[in-house]
Amino acid sequence: MEKGQIWIVATVVNLQLEKEWSYLGCKRCSKKVDKIGSKFHCKKCDRLDSSATHRYKLQVQVMDRTGFISLLLWDREATILIGKSADELNEISIETSGY
Repeated sequence: MEKGQIWIVATVVNLQLEKEWSYLGCKRCSKKVDKIGSKFHCKKCDRLDSSATHRYKLQVQVMDRTGFISLLLWDREATILIGKSADELNEISIETSGY
């Protein structure tokens, strides 16, 4: 079997939200950051910042005529699918929950 890109034409049938759907990422490189006190540290950039941004890590189940498969959608693809950034969706969630 050769390595290469594969395009899957399928329908999203389930968002698997049992696990977290987002993470706090570095504003520069998007990698997950560690919170240290009131700052955020990116190991890849070796950068300490006063803020971070929510990024999608969304597990979905999709279906085509051959069956089902679970896929992980990262920030760019999930933002296109949902039409809002993870930061925007997080703000809406905070506003509607009252926290």
